[in-house]
Amino acid sequence: NVEYTPIGWAKDKCLADEIIKAMESTENQDFVYTISVQGHGRYPEEMDEWEDHVRVSFTDETKIPAYDYYINQIYEMDMMIDKLIKELDAYGEDYVLVLYGDHLPSINLTEDMLPNSTLFQTEYIIVNNININLEDEDIMSYQLSTKLLQALNMPYGYAQKAQLIYDDDVLMDKLEMIAYDMLFGERYLYDGESPVPEGEMKMGVDPILITDVQNHSDHIVISGENFNEFSVAYCNGKILETIYVDENTLYIEDFEAQAGDEFVVSQVDKSHHVLSTCEEYVY
Repeated sequence: NVEYTPIGWAKDKCLADEIIKAMESTENQDFVYTISVQGHGRYPEEMDEWEDHVRVSFTDETKIPAYDYYINQIYEMDMMIDKLIKELDAYGEDYVLVLYGDHLPSINLTEDMLPNSTLFQTEYIIVNNININLEDEDIMSYQLSTKLLQALNMPYGYAQKAQLIYDDDVLMDKLEMIAYDMLFGERYLYDGESPVPEGEMKMGVDPILITDVQNHSDHIVISGENFNEFSVAYCNGKILETIYVDENTLYIEDFEAQAGDEFVVSQVDKSHHVLSTCEEYVY
């Protein structure tokens, strides 16, 4: 049920429900990292049709379309944040919500338009229901997690420990070494092991299931749950030309299932990487 902006970015409207769904998928504590894209560009150079919650005026009228579009997307993003905070308050668990931007919009901003910051500064906001008091201070982006873990009295990761141990003149070199070891190196930090066991990761919190496979005159229909546009069917390990119908239905043309055939449905990205696969269904 994703809605899209006029320039093709997914709207934030669905995110609050998906965040709560992720929290409900486990009984223990959750770390949910969510990336919003609604406010992304490229921004329109001419006025077009979008929901007009806020009106923008500029002495330079050529700037109006981009700013008008951007600010109206931000308005809708704010509505999602309002809904999310209300749902978190009603959820009945302790929470900390961190909101931040990793860059400013590419709408030809100049520093004279930003009297209190530079082109490389963005705001961060921390909302919580456990009365933690955090100093309002300018920090580097890599310091945000350290600031939070300190406030919550939670264990530090290696990157956070480095910030507490090393002086500024060597810190960046140490952080680069840590990042390299984690991503590309021998993982000395983890005694050569992967911190995430193989097979522990999967796409999404809703399990994908095949519940039925039916032959028809010139096609088969695979029924199940939680299919999407990236669902691809396989039979006996062979990829099938899959047509997505809806979240419960996949359609395979010019194919007939035989007794004993083993079917699975995988989530496959645009680069043909298999992200997750459901359990086998034997016809």
